[in-house]
Amino acid sequence: MKKSVLIMAGGIGERLWPLSRENKPKQFLKIGDNKSLIEKTISRALKITNEENIFIITGIRYKNAFNKYIPNFKEENIIYEPLGRDTAAAVTLGVLTIKERIGNSIIAILPADPIIKEEDLFTKTLEEAVEVTSKTKKTVIIGIKPNRAETGYGYIKLTDNIKDNEFKVERFVEKPNLENAKKFLEDGNYLWNSGMFIWDIESVLEAVKSLMPDTYNKVIEAFNNIRDKEKLHLAKEIFAKIEKISFDMGIMEKLKDIDEVAYVRFASVYRQFQDIQTFMDELKKILE
Repeated sequence: MKKSVLIMAGGIGERLWPLSRENKPKQFLKIGDNKSLIEKTISRALKITNEENIFIITGIRYKNAFNKYIPNFKEENIIYEPLGRDTAAAVTLGVLTIKERIGNSIIAILPADPIIKEEDLFTKTLEEAVEVTSKTKKTVIIGIKPNRAETGYGYIKLTDNIKDNEFKVERFVEKPNLENAKKFLEDGNYLWNSGMFIWDIESVLEAVKSLMPDTYNKVIEAFNNIRDKEKLHLAKEIFAKIEKISFDMGIMEKLKDIDEVAYVRFASVYRQFQDIQTFMDELKKILE
C-alpha cells in the first residue's frame, strides 16, 4: 500500500512569543542550523515516502508565510483550512484531500514543529510504526519516554508488551497535575503522547464518521465547497459551525477497540513548550 504524510502546521505558537509570531509561527523557526522546524519535518517525511505524497495542512492566513519560507514545496500539496477549528477538523479535511488525490494509503500524521535530536532513531521508529499498521491495520501512536514529571503533555498508559518497543495501550490520560505526573514517571508504564499517529486512511475516516458524525458531515460539506473557488465563503461558514476539539480528545480517547491501538516507544522528541524559558532550557540540552 502507498504511504503518505500529513503535516499539521496550523499552530501560532503563542507560548513562544516573541520568537513565534503570527506572521512567522514556530514551525518556521530555524533551530540549530539553517533549516526551519517544518523543513526538517518534511525531510523526515521524505524518508518514508516521496514528495508527491507529502501534504501540509495549515490555516489560510499562513499562505504568504508558506510561499516565503518554503517556496520549493509543492503548492498543490498545501491544504488550507478555511477557519481553524482545532485538529479533529484539520485531520479530517487533510485525510479527505489525500484520499481524493492518491486513494487509500498508510498515513503518518505528524506535527510540523518537533525538535528531534536522534534523527536516525526517529526514522527507524517511524518505519516500524508504518510496518505495524501495514501488517496489522492497527492504529499506531509514537510514544515518548518521559524524562521528567511534565504537566503539559497528555500521557499513555501501556499494558501488554507485544514485542520489542511495541506495546498495547490501556488508557489515555489527560494532562495531569504535578503529583500525578510524578507518579507516572515513577511507575514506568506511562509515555508522553507525541501526537504522531499512523493509520490507514479508510480507518481514519471511519473513526471520525463513527465517533464525530457531525464533524465528519460538516467537513465533507466544506470539502465539496473548497474545491469551487466561488464557494470558499460557504466553506468558512460551515467550518465555523464545527466543534472545536482536538483529534486526541475527539477520536483517540473515544476509540472502542482500544486493543487495536498500538504504541511504539521513542526516546527523544521535544515538542510542546509551556513558555519561552522552557523552550530555551530544552534547546540548550538538544544543542549540547
